[in-house]
Amino acid sequence: MKVAIIGLGPHGRRILSVIENRFSDFEIVGLVDLNKNILSSFLNYKTYINTEDLYIENKVDLVFIATNADSHKSLTINAIDNGVKYIMVEKPMACSIEDCRDMMIYATKNNVLLSVNQSRRFSPIYNWIKEQKNIRGWGEIFSIYIQRPGIGLGCLGTHSFDLANYIFDKHPQSVSGWVDNPHLTNPRGNRFKDPGGLVILDYGNEKKAIISQLEIASGPRTLEIHYNNCRIRFDEKFENLEICERDQNGELSFIKPPNEISLKVDMYEMIENLIKDLVYNNAKFSDSYFGFNAVEILIAAYESNKKNNKPVKLPINDEKIKKKNLPIT
Repeated sequence: MKVAIIGLGPHGRRILSVIENRFSDFEIVGLVDLNKNILSSFLNYKTYINTEDLYIENKVDLVFIATNADSHKSLTINAIDNGVKYIMVEKPMACSIEDCRDMMIYATKNNVLLSVNQSRRFSPIYNWIKEQKNIRGWGEIFSIYIQRPGIGLGCLGTHSFDLANYIFDKHPQSVSGWVDNPHLTNPRGNRFKDPGGLVILDYGNEKKAIISQLEIASGPRTLEIHYNNCRIRFDEKFENLEICERDQNGELSFIKPPNEISLKVDMYEMIENLIKDLVYNNAKFSDSYFGFNAVEILIAAYESNKKNNKPVKLPINDEKIKKKNLPIT
């Protein structure tokens, strides 16, 4: 399979490392970045400052788009027009609901598999937690709380939206949002504004997820899940998993996961598993719809913030709101 990577920032380089070390049957035919100084670091590969030359000189089967969100739609359409059949786009999928929708429709029309890097779907520890719900009789999930520092609801918050959806195995019915003012200069340029905030996802039947994205706070991502008969707390950075379980007699006790279950949320491992899902499993767990829904939640949070934090129902049907374009990264 002939592969190209567009965008050689930190994440593009992670993708390159995964392909180099874990996919011996992939051939990297080109690396693309607008920055010539960055390209000069990759002497072992053909490099390009634009996709036009990439596609003129090469047949590309699989392309990774690891650029800023405002270029995702045009690069996806361009890849499809040049015969690419597998595309992985970095999250957030795009800057508007309309752009996400257009990307999905065009990919389907051209029989292209389009996925979005909502990578925690491919973390072994999160999948182990999902499996234990029925195995150990924890009952239903009633609430999820995810806290994370950094920029912002679009760049990092969309990971949390999708993780909550994945754990609940559904998409929310409505969204309430409180969007903060930006506090820091966006590291990807002044044209981007991506503040933090608080977002509540309502899944119906008293089931909710609370996403707290704190731009100027410190501390690692933490997650808490409450079931009928269990409470889970997980700290990704320090790999600290606390499981408090209630037995049939109502007694509470702490249990440990099996030793063979790694608590490490390994970005390289998740990228590898996502690529396998896209190429060998028809994007079953990395389908672009999951990326679309994360952006829809984000837009709904901004709309709720404008309306005194009133819940916004999903799906959003207002075409004007669908066209709303956020300057996120």
